[in-house]
Amino acid sequence: MKFVNKIPIWFMRQAGRYLPEYMEIRSKNSDFLKLCFDPDLASEISLQPIKRFDLDFIILFSDILVIPHALGQEVKFLKNHGPFLKCITSKKDLNYKNIK
Repeated sequence: MKFVNKIPIWFMRQAGRYLPEYMEIRSKNSDFLKLCFDPDLASEISLQPIKRFDLDFIILFSDILVIPHALGQEVKFLKNHGPFLKCITSKKDLNYKNIK
C-alpha cells in the first residue's frame, strides 16, 4: 500500500460536461457522436477538468451509446431531447458494414 498526500477521488458519468469550456465546444458541434469519435475533440474535452482542477487522473470523454452505434444501430442525439435509438425488430435493422 502506498500512502499519498492527496485523497483519491473518482468522478462518475458526466466528467466535465458541466464546464463552460465543454459547453462552448458542444455549441460549435451539433453532432455529439463527432465529439466522441474525433480524437482531437475527445482529447480536448477529456483534458478540460485537468486544466481547471488540481487532479491527477483523467476520464476519457466518450458515451456508452457509441457501443450500439458501433454495432450498427442508429443512434441520434437530438438537442433538448436526449439520445434516441432506432428500434431493432430484425437483423436488417442493424447496419453491420460499420463493424470493422
